[in-house]
Amino acid sequence: MSSPRQPSAEVRLARYLGLKVPVLNALREGLAAGEFPVFLRCASPALAGQFPHAFGFELLLERLRQAESLERRRGNLLRAFEGREDEFPEALEIIQNTMDEGELEDAGLVIHPSPSPADFEAPEKEEYADFLNKLRGDANLALQLQRKFRLEGTMDVTALEPESEEKKRFHNLAQGLMPIAQCAPDRYLQLRRAERAHAVKVEFGIPSAAVTALFESLESYPKQEKESYRGLFTDFVSRERLPRLVQQVRGTLKRRAEEASLQNGWEQVERSLDRGQNESLVVGVCAAKKGRMVLAAGHGTEETPRTIEVDLKSETLAESLKKFIGEEQVGLVAVQADTATRSGARTLMKAFPSGKPRMVMVPMAVVKTMLREVARRPADALLSHDERQAFLVATMAADPRAAAFHTPHIVRAFIPFRGEINHRILDDFETTFLRSLLASKGVDVNTASADALRLVPGLDAEGVVVERSTAPFRSLRDLQDRIGLTPEAWRAACCMLRVRGGDEPFDGRGLHPMYYAILKQTMAQSEVRVQDLVKDPGKIKQMDWSATLEGDRNSDGIVQRVKEGLAKSRRSRLRFQPGGGAQKGGSNRGGGRKLETLVAGEMLKGKVKNLAEYGAFIEFGCEREGLVHVSHCSDSFIKHPSEVLTE
Repeated sequence: MSSPRQPSAEVRLARYLGLKVPVLNALREGLAAGEFPVFLRCASPALAGQFPHAFGFELLLERLRQAESLERRRGNLLRAFEGREDEFPEALEIIQNTMDEGELEDAGLVIHPSPSPADFEAPEKEEYADFLNKLRGDANLALQLQRKFRLEGTMDVTALEPESEEKKRFHNLAQGLMPIAQCAPDRYLQLRRAERAHAVKVEFGIPSAAVTALFESLESYPKQEKESYRGLFTDFVSRERLPRLVQQVRGTLKRRAEEASLQNGWEQVERSLDRGQNESLVVGVCAAKKGRMVLAAGHGTEETPRTIEVDLKSETLAESLKKFIGEEQVGLVAVQADTATRSGARTLMKAFPSGKPRMVMVPMAVVKTMLREVARRPADALLSHDERQAFLVATMAADPRAAAFHTPHIVRAFIPFRGEINHRILDDFETTFLRSLLASKGVDVNTASADALRLVPGLDAEGVVVERSTAPFRSLRDLQDRIGLTPEAWRAACCMLRVRGGDEPFDGRGLHPMYYAILKQTMAQSEVRVQDLVKDPGKIKQMDWSATLEGDRNSDGIVQRVKEGLAKSRRSRLRFQPGGGAQKGGSNRGGGRKLETLVAGEMLKGKVKNLAEYGAFIEFGCEREGLVHVSHCSDSFIKHPSEVLTE
């Protein structure tokens, strides 16, 4: 009887990522060709409608990198099995199908047994040494041990003697013995931070009953020496297998914790930085010494900031503020989010002469980043440290987007426990967010700041500023002729750049130039004028594309990209809140059970709220919806959750 047909690498990878095989192939081909991710997400016809959110696309790319690394290791192992397939059919089947790094390593032990530790002293009795060598090459035992460790393994978090106040704040993490499966992702980065600060000690283990059960299943030892072999087995597990298992589970927990932290950070940074310039007067506030407050006022564009230092207990506080503000209306008060400033701001808000303005908090991490990375300008060269700090707080609140473009590292300042996250992942997160800001509304190449232009892939921002000073760019094609970008950089840049009021009307919209020729040909056949289509993009529905796109395998994607490009740009904010696991815009409706109260393995009833290609969003009475991946929606293979679930 022939063995069942194994899925190809493409099918296996597509299932793991929750994608269709053609979509996965188009994505990998684009990346292999050197295309920038922003082009693939925003303009590639083969990927039209697949990745609406930049953050989800970035997570997918990270999982793709990990999966491709796993595929390379799988290929090396399969080559080692050539000619020996009949000897190890079970291990070979696991290697061909698993997407788990630990299982892949364990299955390969039949070919490459694990070496003994460097400090290992071989037993004098030859039978004991042979028993241990067999255990090192027993893939089935390693796989069973790994599964038991993941299901029954424990982590013991104990507090160490505090030497400082900084260490004391981590002691609430010391909750004693708990199952590994119950470790919340957002808690693990805190544990790593506490471990590095030597505030807590984390020890992983596996119950002795589980180890004994595995030993009892062995038959490779004489029963009359059971206790001696039990000791050898227990020592083997604790010295040789457990360290590997701990390393694997730490890596898994860290990856999950990083994703949870980045998810939280994206929501925070989008809410805080995805805002336009505030036209009204903005006042920045930070605490000084002895109950005094420093204020800086401006519109974000003034050359010389206005500053004042006030005493909160002074009887002339209101009069001083009135004189400082003048006849202008304060629209926003930006408060540095430390304890002293927040406390003093409550008193200060009551003293403002023209009603109570809106107040926003600027995180201390953002303020410190700006102090460290924003160079002093001639206008603020004479400001004291506190005055400049208040001025930077006001600048941040007056135009958050401009502040983010000028000081990109303030983006990562919103990510919890960013010090425990891989720096490459942080760099990708920062770049992805800022480029998504540019791609959502576009940036006019003739008026954009050099800070914004620096974020455009492959573009020499300073060169563009110098070139446009001689004459404005008349179109995106004019930009390419005068600047000369590489083809890949040009395609990515056109996802972000605009030329408004130039020779090409479509350059002012989000439509990529690669679709101009097809669109104009279809317009001519449908007798639709450019002016009418720009004024009313809805006319695109009346156009006949059949003749223009006949035989093109990406015809649907091209039409969708044209519709998206001509529509008015509207940025949808990703929300991980009730009423939308990947909710667009909207407010936080709050409520529901707290995430930290959930217990791994708990059975809950829920309602399907939304279906996506990669899974189903379930509302189950929690403050956030839960995502059930498409691979977990059914015991058998399905291409889309809608095959077994309905909204």
